[in-house]
Amino acid sequence: MQDLIGRTLGHYRIVEKIGEGGMGVVYRARDERLDRDVAVKVLPEEVAGVQDRLERFEREAKLLASLNHPNIATLYGLEEEESQRFLVMELVEGESLANVIARGKIPFDEALPIALQIAKALETAHENGVIHRDLKPANVMIDSERQVKVLDFGLAKAFDPEASSPQSPESIAESPTLTAEMTRAGTLLGTAAYMSPEQASGKPVDKRADIWAFGCVLFEMLTGTRAFGGATSTEVLAGIIKEEPAWDELPANAPPPIRRLLRRCLAKDPRYRVHDIADARIVIEEGDSPVRYHEHSPGALEETPGWRRAIPWLVAAGLAVLVAVFALLWWRVVRAPRPLVRSTIESPPGARLRPQRGFALSPDGRRLAFVARDAEGVNSLWVRSLAARSARPVAQTEGAWKPFWSPDGRNVAFFDGASLKRVPAAGGVVQTLAEASDPRGGTWSPEGRIVFSERRTGLLEVPATGGEPKALTAVDGDAGELDHRWPIFLRDGRTVLFLVQTGEAGARDDQSRIEALDPDGARHPVLRLNSSVAYAPPGQLLFWREGSVYVQELDRRGLRARGEPRLVAESVTFTENEWAALSVSGEGTLVYHREQDLPWRLEWRDRSGRLVFEAAPEGEYSYPALSPDGQRVAYVADHVVWVLDLARGTSTRLSYEEVDHYQPFWAPDGHWVYFVADRSREKGQELLRRPSSGLGEREVVYTAGQRIYGGSWSPDGRRVVIEEGGALLSLDLETGESRSLVRTPGWASHAQLSPDGRWLAYASDESGRDEVFVEPASGEEERWQVSRRGGYMPAWAPDGEELFFLGLDNELRVVELDLRGTPEFGLPESLFSLPGALFGVSYQVGSDGRILVRVQPSGGGAESLTLIQGWSQLLEASGH
Repeated sequence: MQDLIGRTLGHYRIVEKIGEGGMGVVYRARDERLDRDVAVKVLPEEVAGVQDRLERFEREAKLLASLNHPNIATLYGLEEEESQRFLVMELVEGESLANVIARGKIPFDEALPIALQIAKALETAHENGVIHRDLKPANVMIDSERQVKVLDFGLAKAFDPEASSPQSPESIAESPTLTAEMTRAGTLLGTAAYMSPEQASGKPVDKRADIWAFGCVLFEMLTGTRAFGGATSTEVLAGIIKEEPAWDELPANAPPPIRRLLRRCLAKDPRYRVHDIADARIVIEEGDSPVRYHEHSPGALEETPGWRRAIPWLVAAGLAVLVAVFALLWWRVVRAPRPLVRSTIESPPGARLRPQRGFALSPDGRRLAFVARDAEGVNSLWVRSLAARSARPVAQTEGAWKPFWSPDGRNVAFFDGASLKRVPAAGGVVQTLAEASDPRGGTWSPEGRIVFSERRTGLLEVPATGGEPKALTAVDGDAGELDHRWPIFLRDGRTVLFLVQTGEAGARDDQSRIEALDPDGARHPVLRLNSSVAYAPPGQLLFWREGSVYVQELDRRGLRARGEPRLVAESVTFTENEWAALSVSGEGTLVYHREQDLPWRLEWRDRSGRLVFEAAPEGEYSYPALSPDGQRVAYVADHVVWVLDLARGTSTRLSYEEVDHYQPFWAPDGHWVYFVADRSREKGQELLRRPSSGLGEREVVYTAGQRIYGGSWSPDGRRVVIEEGGALLSLDLETGESRSLVRTPGWASHAQLSPDGRWLAYASDESGRDEVFVEPASGEEERWQVSRRGGYMPAWAPDGEELFFLGLDNELRVVELDLRGTPEFGLPESLFSLPGALFGVSYQVGSDGRILVRVQPSGGGAESLTLIQGWSQLLEASGH
């Protein structure tokens, strides 16, 4: 077979050769489409060149690809390129069990966990009708965390030209478990040493052949020698059929249940062999065998004398007493309420916590994964043991967002704005699992499934090893659903809670709620809420409501919230995408981020990003809006609307009601300032206006059921463009009538009319991420995409010959355009980066071409997280 290193098969770039055997040559390859490393196994000519064998192999490959288990290396697909047939599989890092055994026998307490994982893998395969038929130490990989992956499931059967029919000695010799090298006299035999007697005799085989091989592997781990050895194939096959393993080589500390299990796994007559690998799994897990011996089974133990048979009963009675004592101690010690300990997690030295980008406690509550930004402005994943004082960054995780843990705490999954990825918590190779351009959270099940969501989609599911996502739920647009987000598995690892979002939090017609998706695919309403939830076993939901975190009991049978919510913590951050900034573990640990006003600064900059002068000192400055003459800024601080005179440094208050005010913008003449008052879910949103001087009464201009954003005027000052619930409207202020402006299937935002009023620029997420578009304001069905890799917040240059916008990386870009005749657009040019939280920065182009930016000063507003161990004591301390 030709060497393929350096070539590309399909979208797989061959990097290096990592193995070779009877089943083909294995290469490490780079999947350039999903940006991940995979294993590519090129099939031998005796398979790829024979049509009937290839067709049967394809049928087997489809079945094998359906296997999904943490201890089974995933088969991604069977493909063909340039007459080469090849398998694409999960690349498993680590070393083979064969290499481990080559260093000597494995200690008993290390061998059993390995055997248990192998048994679990076989159990899943057998339940799905797949028999391995080539289980051996070389097909078992172990990573640095002692995680086991079994390779090549079912491929021996797939390669076998006779399937499960009786085999001749000739067909056995041609089996992929034997190679020409293995059958030469004078050489040690390879995988034939793990064949069952019926397999070695050419008889039909079933799952009991795997159980025999499992016994051989376990024996070899415990003794360091093969159960059946020999110098030639003839000697090995003869030993399998006629001889017994050297039982006296088993370690002295091997308990009787394991010894009995080995004898039953290696019973030569399959009728007396362990019939189901689940029985072996139970023996290893519980330390006692549920299997009963037949007194005539080959290799059976001798009959135990009567007085000895009474010993187990005496032992059982003694154990019952010990269990009762242990249960009492467990209830008093382990189940006793943990003492309340409150502490603070500060930013790592030289970096800054980014709580809004996400953080997550490990399942055991001992470690915290979080996002921090380094001195160069790069956001990446960090992991800290709560018992340590320092955290460490995880390499190659730039752009990390909303991390979540694997159930065993060994890996962390995260998003980077384009993909869903995973990485060992201790650091290592980062694997891309799926595309995810605008994600809304993820969760990882013990069965190796990851459920995640993107904006404006239902829940999606992908194997934890990567692959093509498949839809798990569908958004019901007719019922007002916008998307399903922030999924989280319950303790059973099969039921998923998620947020069904129908509108902005607090909107009058918001019907958002938490639902449960049961294992049968049925949806159950759990709680009326527009917030993500955290789940604390055995059955508590933590969620955000009106600035605070509450806990409420979950009826796990009825899948409904019950009882009254109880206060846990106040002033907790809640992000724009309905994520409550908290995480909880099953061990009584809670971490959350306290809402705080981050310091911002208003600066005038030139097109190169150079600071011209500071426009205003540090402050809150939410929703800053520059007046038409560039002399004043309207903004919001602590829900109050203010007007700041940039020259004099004085501020004038415009709003006085005790409600949330937001989104101020100026009338073209600079006399009026418009802003929105949130009147609560029942009363909706009001668009108000008041003279910028602060003198005169406020006036109600427009009322809406959902949150309103606006600020772009027609040249005559009669119409203003507003965003209401993702739709762009042109509002006539004289008549109060509105008409739709944009026909986009996505969520439209940040609409800006050109200075001459003929063109409309806006952002839409219809492609899965925000992009900037331009179209005629007249409603003609034409439009042009301006941004290339994401963009939002467009702004016109005063002369209308340039369009500015922000990239998703907070880079300010500009595009030259010619709108005379057929519109022509140049390529986006980067100007400078705006430091600050994503979607927190803002800018406006002044009449003189200078740019007013709201930036977050470097090092300002130190971030921290609040850590509470024994958080349930908060409920008792508060009297709730």
